[in-house]
Parts: sequence; C-alpha cells; structure tokens
Amino acid sequence: MTSDFTVGKPKEESAHKAKEDGSYKTNEKTADNTLKETANKLNKESVPNTKKSQKKDRFGDDVKHPILLWWTYSPGKRPGEYVSCGNVKCYITDDKEYFDHDLTRILMFYGTDMLMNELPLPRHPKHEWGLLHNESPKNNRYWFSHPEIMHMFNYTSTFKRESDYPITTQDVEDIEYLQTKKYYIPLQEKNKLLAKEGLAPIVYVHSDCNVPSDRDAFVKALQKYIPVDAYGKCQNNKKMPPHIDGLLQLQHKDFFKLMAKYKFTLAMENAVCDDYVTEKFWRTIHLGSVPIYFGSPKIKDFLPNDPSAIIIQDYKNISQLADFIHHLNKNDEEYAKYMQHKVQGVTNKYLIDRVKNREWGYTGNRKYYHWTAGFECYACSKMHENLKREKLGEQTEIHQSKQDHYGCPPPKRFDLETESTEQFTVERWNEEYLMTQTESKLLIKWIAQGKIRFKENDLIKEGLKLRGINY
Repeated sequence: MTSDFTVGKPKEESAHKAKEDGSYKTNEKTADNTLKETANKLNKESVPNTKKSQKKDRFGDDVKHPILLWWTYSPGKRPGEYVSCGNVKCYITDDKEYFDHDLTRILMFYGTDMLMNELPLPRHPKHEWGLLHNESPKNNRYWFSHPEIMHMFNYTSTFKRESDYPITTQDVEDIEYLQTKKYYIPLQEKNKLLAKEGLAPIVYVHSDCNVPSDRDAFVKALQKYIPVDAYGKCQNNKKMPPHIDGLLQLQHKDFFKLMAKYKFTLAMENAVCDDYVTEKFWRTIHLGSVPIYFGSPKIKDFLPNDPSAIIIQDYKNISQLADFIHHLNKNDEEYAKYMQHKVQGVTNKYLIDRVKNREWGYTGNRKYYHWTAGFECYACSKMHENLKREKLGEQTEIHQSKQDHYGCPPPKRFDLETESTEQFTVERWNEEYLMTQTESKLLIKWIAQGKIRFKENDLIKEGLKLRGINY
C-alpha cells in the first residue's frame, strides 16, 4: 500500500462525482451495551460549548448544510467546499474554527496523523467521530488495534471488510487491471529470460526494512534453498537500473517490465492483519508473476482464481515451501495453472462483486473517483439522517465502531530454522503494541476523569509505570 493514498487522485472537487439521484444507503447498526458504556465514559465530562460559531463559508455566505470537519487531514489543505451526495449536501472543511459551529456534526480523522494528546476534547455531545485509515498498523503505534480506541469512533472506513465503508480493494483499479496482458510475458519467454539474463526465479523488492511482519528475516532464510534477486534497501544482491531506482519509480513502466520478467515475486506485507492486502500483491498479479504471499490470513478470499498465488502459511517450513517453488519452476504445466486470470479471466465471484459493486473507482461509471470522497458522502448522509431526527424531535441514533473495524493482532516472528539477525525488530514492534494497549486504557480513564490536557510523553511515561517499567 502506498504511503500517500492520494496517488492518482485529482483535486477534491473532482474526487466527488456524486450522482444527484443516488443517495447513499446503508444498514443501521445498533451498539451493544459495552460500546454504549464506552461512549458514555468518553462524554462523561463533556459539556456543550457556550460560544457558538457563526463563521461563514469560504465564499462569504452563511453555512446552511451539515458540516464535516477534518480534524486530521492527510491529503493536504481543505479550505471548504459544498459536496453533493445524492439528494443531500454537506460542507466539508479542515478549518478548525468550525468546531463550535451549530451545524458541525462529524469530526473526521485520518489514522496515521492522529495524535492521542491532540484530541478535540471535551467532546461535544452533538459531535460524532469518523476514522479513515487505509494504512498499516505500524504507521501509528498499533493504536487502532485496541477496543478502547476503536470505540471512540462512530463511523469507520478501513481495509477491514467489517468497517462501515470498507476499502479492501483500494489498490485494484478494476477487474481488467488483474486480467490485462499489457506487461504479461508468456511462460516460454520467461524461461528464456531466466537463462539468458541470469535471473533468479524469485524477485524481492522492499525498502521499508525491519517491519513487524519480520519479512526480511524470512527472505534471508529462504535464500538458503532457492535463489532470490533482491533489489531493495532491505536485501540487495542485484542493482536496479538507475532511472528506476528508488520508491518514486515503483510506478515506472520500465520497473513494471523488469518485474514482469520474473516467474515468482515475494509479496510480503509489512504487517499481518485480516484484509490488509496492498499493491505488493495486486501489482504482482497485474504484471503476470506468481505472488509468494505473506500477510492477510484471509487472502484466499481475494485470489483471482484458484490457484493464483503461493501462500506461505500453507507450508510447514521454509524448506517445504522452497521445494514447491522449485517444482513449479520446473513444471510448466503446473505453473500455467497460476496464470489462468491472464488466459480465461478472473473467476472469483467474491472478488468480482467487491470491485464491481463499490461506489468509487478510477474507471467506469462510478459515483466517486476516490474512496475518500465515498466515505465523506457516507458520513454526510449520516449527518442528514440525525438532523432530520432532531427536527422531528426524535432520538438521534448513536453508531459505535467495534474493534474488528480495524484491530490487528500483535506482531510475531517467523519460526526460522536458523537464528535471524533481524529478530529484535519484531520484539520492538510487539513492545509498541503492548505500550499502546496499556496507554489506550489509561487514555479512556483520563478522559472520564476530565484530564484532557496532557503531552504525549505523559501518556507514555504513565503507561510504562503501570507496566512496572522504569522510564
């Protein structure tokens, strides 16, 4: 997954391509007692602000539509714009002067940029919180793996299918992206290139090193059994051509052509979490190489065909995995079975439905160009629903997010046959997980007690103290 999720995204005005006759519909979720109790704790000390903002919109007019306020907005400046979402409209901005405005109803957070010591507290009774987080748990200390943090939010859009507005297939342009033969090299030609250019059967390109998934240690162990061409900073035994060297060149056509020459590609995520499937996997499928995959335990739900990837978890040990790769490398008929998506097309109905039925996309007749715009409109619709209830004198509905809307497990190391020099890395990330696990409970306690002004270091220091660790 790219660290900048706006790659290929146009200006925000064009990201919203809402059809005027297509309002967003969704099934309502009722919060259970546990989650309601958590919500009550969060708002226990919250009181309405007596100072009401009469701030006009950036065009100088009175705001007449519900306001969605981005509290942390990663893509950049959002001065304010009216957005049509079906038959309703909202004013979307990142200007925090709208915090006290009568029509502000949802505060939106982008997960990677969210700091727990900079939350908008005390929490206004009429404010709901939304979380947009498409990235790895390592990007923000595993905060969102813990129920106490996830229960603070009312609406979510994450890679998890359980979230309110799931974006699991965010790196798939469309089904044709997986089927195209634009860079595909037929098997017989691949075999010739392997011999002619002295290529290894497997390629590994990663420059984000020492990550929670422990992938670098795994690759070192695998190389004892089968050759791997490693181009990245983490492992490097092969030099990338200068004009495509570096992270900024990963979308270069010459980089694609080089990767397409390889029969197998190590597609290993930087963290293990259900539905966290990034471009590392999808790009490999796109280019016509067989992914050797490690990451989401539910990856088989998204395979274009059965089979179309080698799943590392399916093998007892690295030696057994290497034996199977050697077998496929020597057996053209067996290898060809993994390329059926390039011959007969994608047959996985679940994958087809998830991609074709989503509201957003870069191709085809979609409501929204980008999933950010889709989630904004989802939240906009929710604001209008509750405002309508307010006008009718009805009780507004409180939605509450659950841990499985993001929650990822703590990191684990590979059970390697030989000791890895990278093992300390996993221990470091597991410590991060344990720290935020304690700090999340402490944070909720402080909020309930009305302690809402503190430094990040205060939270870390007190968390370590509770765990019996000297700061």
